[in-house]
Amino acid sequence: MRKVLVFVNPDRDIGLKVCRQLAGVLLEAGVQPVMEAEAGRLLGLDGVALVQEPFLQQDYQAVFVLGGDGTILSCVKRMGSRLMPIIGINLGHVGFLTQVEPWDIKQAVAHFCRGEYTVDRRMMLEIALGDGTGERLLALNDMVIKREDFSHVTRLRLSVSGQALGEYVADGVVISTPTGSTAYALSAGGPVMAPNMQGMVLVPICAHSLFARPVVLSDGETLQVTTMQEGCSLAVDGIIVCRLEQGQSVTIRRAACSMPFISFGESPFYPRLMRKLSDWASPGALGSKEDKHDEK
Repeated sequence: MRKVLVFVNPDRDIGLKVCRQLAGVLLEAGVQPVMEAEAGRLLGLDGVALVQEPFLQQDYQAVFVLGGDGTILSCVKRMGSRLMPIIGINLGHVGFLTQVEPWDIKQAVAHFCRGEYTVDRRMMLEIALGDGTGERLLALNDMVIKREDFSHVTRLRLSVSGQALGEYVADGVVISTPTGSTAYALSAGGPVMAPNMQGMVLVPICAHSLFARPVVLSDGETLQVTTMQEGCSLAVDGIIVCRLEQGQSVTIRRAACSMPFISFGESPFYPRLMRKLSDWASPGALGSKEDKHDEK
């Protein structure tokens, strides 16, 4: 029997109603759903396998994620280097990273069982402190270096593949993948990049300059950001990782791995983009649904 991991955000799936529906559909289709023990016990459905550390296993055919984009980012973080194909079920508001709406679960599972899907691989960033030889972090969306004291700007020195790009006097900078270009980078005035592109976008946050503009870099470049003042922090996919000291550098390049997403049928990017952004801007959007794309 094929196995899939079901990863649910209980704050978005109140009473685990959608999760119970998904698990039932999977069992009817002859697919073994596996869940983390704590969430699985709340579900209380016979036939669902419960494990303490589900992300230590790698024999899942896919991971069904129930929540919004922030839930998917959390799932990717839990995976670490063991990246498995994701099927996102949208319980958030915008859901740039999700592929399935709750009312389409039965159809999506049927397509999945028949192998009627494509796997889209999304570029990721590799982030390391210093010259890039130390511990490495992965980002699907973006990394942010930002001043902790929001009443002051900070000064950051940037170089691209060893060539000086200059200094930014700003609240900080966002370095984003094409996938993350619709998240914090977009809010900061950056361009939208199609998710199948290969590249990075550098976006200054509230730069104190008439000439500091977003820069799109090729995926073969290595970007280095050095803090020229104390009081900055580094965040990766919306999670603060560490505090940066004055003179400390962060090196960013394309990761060797990519994040696989399963999609069903055609979903043209640009009409979907406009629809999602229109939904994002609708009244009540900020208070009624899950986090924005990057959970900032």
